[in-house]
Amino acid sequence: MIPQDDKNQGPRKPRGRPRDWHDKTAQNTIKSLDRAMEVFEFLSDTQGKALTTLASDLNQSPSTVYRILVTLETRGLVEFDQVDQVWHIGARAFVIGSRFLRRTSLVERARPHLRALMEKTGETANLGIRQHG
Repeated sequence: MIPQDDKNQGPRKPRGRPRDWHDKTAQNTIKSLDRAMEVFEFLSDTQGKALTTLASDLNQSPSTVYRILVTLETRGLVEFDQVDQVWHIGARAFVIGSRFLRRTSLVERARPHLRALMEKTGETANLGIRQHG
């Protein structure tokens, strides 16, 4: 079925990419999401940080970082250790990351080579994908 406009003047053109698809300037980014991703990426590099340390290291207010962490926690992307009072990356981050590997045939192509390497060395073999240098 072809979508109709409100005035019933005929079919509307389906929406695709925005006109400025390749424009990656600040006007086309969501600042709060960018800030949240900065916290998430920093935490993934520096596991086990307290809120005040994270806020200080990122030069952001503790209340902002706290709200970001709580939001990410509701999605399972980060976890709070109540005993040590520190934040860690959550299991859901692994699930999402592993979906990237499922979309590529690289894993299936590498599997026999990794298995042979494991058998030859008696050690665990892992596949890593270098990205952005």
